[in-house]
Amino acid sequence: MRILCIGISHKTSRVALRERLAFDTAATEKALGSLGNCWPQAEAVVLGTCNRSEIYIARPLHGHPRDHELRKWIADFHQVQIRDFEGNLYSLTDGEAVKHLFRVASGLDSLVIGESQITAQLKQAYAQASESGTARATMNMLFQSAFGVARDTRSEEGARFAGRSVASVAIECAVRSMGELTGKCVLSIGAGKMNELMVRRLGELGAGQVLVANRSFARARRMADQFSAEAVDFASLPDLLHEADVVLTSTASEAPLITRAKVEHAMQHRGDRSLLVIDIAVPRDAESEVAEVPGVKLFDIDDLEDMVISETSKTCDWRAGAVRVIDQSVSDVLDRLKIRQVAPTIDAMYRFMRSVADSELNSAVNKLATHDDIDADRAILARALRRTIRRILHPAIHNLRKASASDAAAAHIAALRKLFNLSDSDK
Repeated sequence: MRILCIGISHKTSRVALRERLAFDTAATEKALGSLGNCWPQAEAVVLGTCNRSEIYIARPLHGHPRDHELRKWIADFHQVQIRDFEGNLYSLTDGEAVKHLFRVASGLDSLVIGESQITAQLKQAYAQASESGTARATMNMLFQSAFGVARDTRSEEGARFAGRSVASVAIECAVRSMGELTGKCVLSIGAGKMNELMVRRLGELGAGQVLVANRSFARARRMADQFSAEAVDFASLPDLLHEADVVLTSTASEAPLITRAKVEHAMQHRGDRSLLVIDIAVPRDAESEVAEVPGVKLFDIDDLEDMVISETSKTCDWRAGAVRVIDQSVSDVLDRLKIRQVAPTIDAMYRFMRSVADSELNSAVNKLATHDDIDADRAILARALRRTIRRILHPAIHNLRKASASDAAAAHIAALRKLFNLSDSDK
């Protein structure tokens, strides 16, 4: 079995490219269906987050898809040219692919080192693939191992970083930019997990007024009620931009919700009040041109990365321990994969040998039933055992003799001697 990982992340590209290759829930479902139809013998899991789009594949050793086939599939699925992302994709195989998955699960490969949100996203991706039928035995073993690694690396010291996430960094960015949030009006656009984390933190910081806008007003109201915020009509977004001091946005919208025109109109009614927009959505909710409007500060997911780079030194000790856990876990998983690879052959050998032994045993029993002479019985059983041995060894001996004149003969001989523990004195 071969394990593949192909993807793009915040480490290899800017958000402008990542959003073109993004997988939301609906796109993931469609992608899994397409991958399953194209390569039914392979297993597949698709992971899409604000910082990465990745496809994990488990396929027979000489099967499909291959790397170039996956690249073409990505281009076709997202309707982009391969040349647009060729240099930004990473392709990993077997041990490196497993190691990467474990690093992702533990938060080592995240924008915010050690963040725990990625584990929940991985679990969702695996569950969706299981439902679609593209994640079966190998992916189950692989992803369950990844979840175990995530748990082990976050025990004890790693727990200190579990609360860190892109959402928490977005709030830190708001505080740094505004000085404080007391008395400020903060608008959250969207009602997903990231919005929930941000709104929760806003309440802890004592923001003056927190507004929640979502296409589903009922969902906005549920989240607002949970955190003592106020649900507002999504259709009134242009007017809300007049009121808000800070806009935090994270939706699955395919088109920008915050346009330059809307912001320019809002700024005409704000006097000297500045506007801070923090957009952690992929694809982005705010047009990049919004940053050109006087009095407006715009931060996207890439801008937040600069805030966390200086803090990576604080995680050095934890990362070293996490790497040790991951390295050992990768070794264990690869050993299990190798065992799984030979298991069908071992089972087939046992079935073959049992069928031969059962056949000879039935023949011997029929002959034993005809007399009660113990010496004759012993002779019958001896002949049955000899025939059993000959029949079991016949395919191997026949194929070994056929290969005797080829370059493969030495390898076959060495393999047989090793498999049957034949010593040099047997030569």
